[in-house]
Amino acid sequence: MINLKENLRKHVNILCNEIGPRPYWGTNIKKASEYIKSVLSSYPCEIIEEEISLPYMKTHECSLKVTFPVKEDIPCLPWAGFFPYFPASQEGKGEKIDLIAFASRKDPSIYAGKALLLNIKPDSAVGWDILGIEKYSPSVIILADTMAEDFNHLKYGSSSLLIDILVMPLFKNYIPKILISRKEGDYLKTLLAKEERVFIDYSCFTSEEITKTINIEARLSEKTDILLWSHYDTAWECPLCPGANDNTSSVSVALELISFLQQSELFKRLRVCFAGAEECSSFSGLAYFIDTEDFMKDSLSRMAIMLMAMRVHQRIIPVVKPLINSKYFQKLIKYKRIKDVKACLELECLGWGKAFYLLTPQKSLFAKYYREIRAKTPRPLILVPQSLGLETHWLNLYRDASSGVLSGEQQGYPFHTIQDVSSEIDLNMMEEAIFLIKELLVKIL
Repeated sequence: MINLKENLRKHVNILCNEIGPRPYWGTNIKKASEYIKSVLSSYPCEIIEEEISLPYMKTHECSLKVTFPVKEDIPCLPWAGFFPYFPASQEGKGEKIDLIAFASRKDPSIYAGKALLLNIKPDSAVGWDILGIEKYSPSVIILADTMAEDFNHLKYGSSSLLIDILVMPLFKNYIPKILISRKEGDYLKTLLAKEERVFIDYSCFTSEEITKTINIEARLSEKTDILLWSHYDTAWECPLCPGANDNTSSVSVALELISFLQQSELFKRLRVCFAGAEECSSFSGLAYFIDTEDFMKDSLSRMAIMLMAMRVHQRIIPVVKPLINSKYFQKLIKYKRIKDVKACLELECLGWGKAFYLLTPQKSLFAKYYREIRAKTPRPLILVPQSLGLETHWLNLYRDASSGVLSGEQQGYPFHTIQDVSSEIDLNMMEEAIFLIKELLVKIL
């Protein structure tokens, strides 16, 4: 008999604790893909690997140090630009540079050649602030993230605002942008208030490189019409995030669901995809459905793919649909891959919360049979009608299929932080998710 809970615990422990954080580049994402394939190899399925090329910011060197009136190393990260579509390439080094705090009423000409300390909030248009400051030629811009209490909570600082992308290509790469936490920012401001002058040394060298991540697909037979989806990468912007709930919980559920359904009629209809780069604007989700290589060639192409790969809302549909209907884009669609798919269910963050949430278009079969399915679940199942899902919305745009996203609760959970750890995960909820997914698929098919 399958011991679901113990197997789920094992997957979570290996992916979160033994392998650890898994941004879409580096050795850990490769270790995670090898582990997933090793589990899948015990099932009677075909394992298909697809390499996805993605740009990322490689950090060669990033350091910040107070050299006068005290000597103190300041932990820091490089500014990431508009990751992953426009990774920041920066190069700069300075010694005994005057540190000065930004003040809107100061004569900006005094910033020339200085190390400028500036508070930022990740949800503000930081790109425009940086562009405005760069014209005064500071030696380096030091960005204190007011949302990061200390270095362990510091993120790479990529903008998530569409408005910022307009100015990213205009940045001067010879003026480095370095990120520090609120704690270090307060320390530097206190030092400036006490001392007549403060000197710092800095070094920041980053470049755009190309990495390859892998989408892993398990096909249980030659002809499959049910697509299940989960991603196994973790938040790239938080270097120490182990991603227990987002999305190790769902990967573990998907792995055990295959085993659980082996004696079911559903088994041979299953196709299960494990995406290796969802956290960078759902990129591997898009790459599963279209050939994305052409979009990496220049800035305009990257901007086009970014508009599509962002988590699309209704207001962006008028921009996306004409692009999808263009002859150029139609040539890139992998119709052969999706022609038989009747249902697609994305699994997200299934390890925490008092309820499950089913995000699906009103016209889908998931919505049609929602009430019947809800009556069979011990944990509440809440319907969230919406016309687009995350990765799954690509399927809706290409053909008439039922698609949806099954997730745990989002509000109140520390996503994309170091607090997303295995001790937060509810194994009972993950076990319930396996039975719930089976009910959903049986009912609509």
